[in-house]
Amino acid sequence: PVDSIEGPTVKLKNGALVRLNSAEAVRKVSGEVAEIVDLGEMLIDYGDFLETGHQLMPGAYSHEWWLKELEARGEAEEAKKWRLKTPSQTEAMELAARFAVPLHPAYTYLWEDITEEDKEYLTGCICEKGILEEKTLSIPADDDGRIKAILEGLLVLHQVKKGFLAIDEPGALLGCLGISEDLRRDGSERLKTRNKAPTRIGVRMGRPEKSKERKMQPAPHSIFPIGEYGGKNRSLKVALKEKVIEVEIGMRRCNDCGNEFISSFCICNKCGASNFQSLGMMQDARSRMQVKPASRDKKSIDLWEYYQETLKKLGEPYGARSHDASPVRAHNKLDVKCVKGLISKQKVAEHLGKGILRAKHGVVVFKDGTIRYDFTNLPLTHFKPGEIGLSVEKAKELGYSHDIKGEELESDTQMVELKQQDVIISVDAASYLLKVSQFLDSLLAKLYGLPSYYEASSKEDLIGQLVLGLAPHTSAGILGRIIGFTKASACYAHPFFHAAKRRNADGDEDSILLLLDALLNFSLFFLPEKRGGKMDAPLVLIPFINPKEVDKEAHNVSIANEYPLEFYEATCSGKNPKEVTIETASSRIGEPKDAYGFGYTHETTDIAAGPLNSLYKTLGTMVEKLDAQLSLARMIRAVDECEVAETVIKNHFLRDIKGNLRAFGSQTMRCSKCNAKYRRIPLSGKCKKCGSKIVPTVHVASVIKYLDVSLRIANEYHVSDYTRQRLELLEKDVNLLFPAVVEKQKALSDFM
Repeated sequence: PVDSIEGPTVKLKNGALVRLNSAEAVRKVSGEVAEIVDLGEMLIDYGDFLETGHQLMPGAYSHEWWLKELEARGEAEEAKKWRLKTPSQTEAMELAARFAVPLHPAYTYLWEDITEEDKEYLTGCICEKGILEEKTLSIPADDDGRIKAILEGLLVLHQVKKGFLAIDEPGALLGCLGISEDLRRDGSERLKTRNKAPTRIGVRMGRPEKSKERKMQPAPHSIFPIGEYGGKNRSLKVALKEKVIEVEIGMRRCNDCGNEFISSFCICNKCGASNFQSLGMMQDARSRMQVKPASRDKKSIDLWEYYQETLKKLGEPYGARSHDASPVRAHNKLDVKCVKGLISKQKVAEHLGKGILRAKHGVVVFKDGTIRYDFTNLPLTHFKPGEIGLSVEKAKELGYSHDIKGEELESDTQMVELKQQDVIISVDAASYLLKVSQFLDSLLAKLYGLPSYYEASSKEDLIGQLVLGLAPHTSAGILGRIIGFTKASACYAHPFFHAAKRRNADGDEDSILLLLDALLNFSLFFLPEKRGGKMDAPLVLIPFINPKEVDKEAHNVSIANEYPLEFYEATCSGKNPKEVTIETASSRIGEPKDAYGFGYTHETTDIAAGPLNSLYKTLGTMVEKLDAQLSLARMIRAVDECEVAETVIKNHFLRDIKGNLRAFGSQTMRCSKCNAKYRRIPLSGKCKKCGSKIVPTVHVASVIKYLDVSLRIANEYHVSDYTRQRLELLEKDVNLLFPAVVEKQKALSDFM
């Protein structure tokens, strides 16, 4: 968040109108906000207009614009004096009078948002009823709220005290209305002002922020097939109750001794030779395998023996089977989840030892054998070491020896420029990747007999480690380096890094993985044989980013430290962005080393300030989320809550109910124990395979879950007759289809 621009203006429950310019200010009034009168300013880069070709829109009158107008009056030294600070109201009025510049935006009100009649009414009330004492103007609030509504429309901050509206430091307000200090119309020249808010823009949340490990559904620890032997949870512990299992799995035959062994081994487990051929693929292992389908016949595998051999190799406790055919007692608590079958063309299985170690370290595997962590992408070009938990010494080790001014780094509050392949990951990601690094060290030591690599005991040990950034629908991993951590649920990286992954920063998300994980565990032979199976897989490693080769959108990012006055004037006339000259990243892409020296226009206190997680993620049920959304819509003055309610019903709930009704009528059934699927319920009413109960895959509750809340919202927010009638027709369809729906299942809270 950028907290150096104007924040939202809110009305408190006590009637006061206050402005919230920092996260700390928001926390102070938490629970006291009655209405959000104005949402504040939004900072939009020039490059967004250049990329889309949209005409420039008039921007809010800002401190930077005011400085440029001061410079245009030949007062460059005066402008330099105020570059990093805001003048007081008295100083701003003196500067406006002395240099004939508009009043500073901090004391400019939204005069274009009220009528001339309201302006005259406000002037009359102040002159006739106002009281000015000790730089506080008090106006009686005895006109049924009209005067207060005008002040709120202007965004004049005030308090409500004993029936009066109290305005601190009213000089700018009086000067703009042509009122003297003795509250008389003096007829003198009024203060010159600019339009404070000429353009307003509506926004909505596209998707909530994300910082979470990548999981398949269900999430396995190992890409090793156990068929139906693992039950519906695909548990290795359950499958071990059967000594021998039959599954589709690729096999290899040793060319030296003729032994057949599981395809997860690269050497013969009998003679140790690496000269083998895959069954159905007559090719030596030392040369590139030809793509030929493996045999689809099921193979018998002594799972218990393989499990014992694996435990022995890993140095884990192992022994004979117990009397109840369960695994050895020492491993009863370690529930390794496998897959039912393999989806690759060659049916190559992963070594079971990898799955055991993943389960031991609490991490799960993705379809390609790697372990992923998903993020929302956020662009960043500059940071302060203290913001990301980086000490000065460690920053220098990583190559950050000087700040953006060329001065030697001596404090963790100095601003430095981010290198284009460095990433800042979330604290949650660091905790998970720490477990991944410990898994990889165990894998090296126990399965491969090699020394540990990471030897990490805390997340700080991950600083400086290499990762791959990988986006969906691509097959190239971009090499990156972890340099710090953020509390935000996101991954901060250079615009060129995100663009190299073929992503932009409008809510996109993708993943990172430790480089060693990709080198050790990724295999082409794990990937699905279906179309698109090789997407979202690290087939190629890109060690260096060439700025010339990244998406053009990143080239259009503005890198200027300030915008000229001509730019602000061009926005007022709606010029094409190409008619204005602003330095962009495209001017710095001659060579990779030239992709530095970027500037920025606005400061921020902390890149992770503000809410770390949206309510959409923290609230439980969809009804709670909807009620929170409508409550917020009702609180924001610029939003029509009735329109929001109707949009939610039309675009989400109506479609959901209709879709679930259709799915209910065409659903398949499944066995509650073995998960076998049936298009129709068998005549016996039981599973043909195991005799267990047959249950539906689409339940009545999922069909009607949003019907009641939709009807409630439709009545409460007075949606259109058309939408309400559509809901009523759906309600009739539901009642016809489920005429004997019994009383709804109660939650525990219903009994409290």
